[in-house]
Amino acid sequence: MGFGVGILLFSKVVNFFLDHFEIYTRFLFLGLVVGTLPLFYKEVKKKGFDNKYYIAIILSFIAGLALFFFNSNLFPVITNPNTIQSVFLGFAVAASTIVPGIDSAVILSALGLYEVYVSSIANLNISILIPAGLGLGFGALLISYIMNILLKKYYTLTFSIIFGLFISIIPSVLNESCVLGFNIQSFICIVLVIVGFLASYFLGKIKKDDKVEKEQE
Repeated sequence: MGFGVGILLFSKVVNFFLDHFEIYTRFLFLGLVVGTLPLFYKEVKKKGFDNKYYIAIILSFIAGLALFFFNSNLFPVITNPNTIQSVFLGFAVAASTIVPGIDSAVILSALGLYEVYVSSIANLNISILIPAGLGLGFGALLISYIMNILLKKYYTLTFSIIFGLFISIIPSVLNESCVLGFNIQSFICIVLVIVGFLASYFLGKIKKDDKVEKEQE
């Protein structure tokens, strides 16, 4: 219930800001995403990390850059998805929600699905939401099962690959409209990046500290 209400509420909010203040919204998103990097890096190094895992980070970073560099051709923005694309939308939401450190907005934007995701929820487009819900349910079960195995057997390697991919998708938060210059708009954008970074970092730190306290108890 909380998941549904949260998505419904914030999709309307995000949809409004993307329509009216796209540049500012994207720079705020950038700060929020980058703010997770320090704590994510600590999670990568949590269990038996050594220098060989930097190779996995670099290779996954390069692979991610290559994929998202060509995403405009591979994944053009979808405005009127068919049934298969709608199912894939739900599957992508499940993947980006379950895989640790991956931001749903970034992944969906890179796949050309973010705008249709937000608008379909904000407008309660049932023709998209029903197949997307099927994809979400199937994806949640399948990816949870796979991630559970990977984290138990290959914790550090799995996190290293995810970390490299995560870094590679950060630039895709911005688009061609997000150009900075010497003006008040650019100043506001920079402030929003800083605000987003601090908010994301400290919220993540509070959550992590709370988890540590519970584990100690």
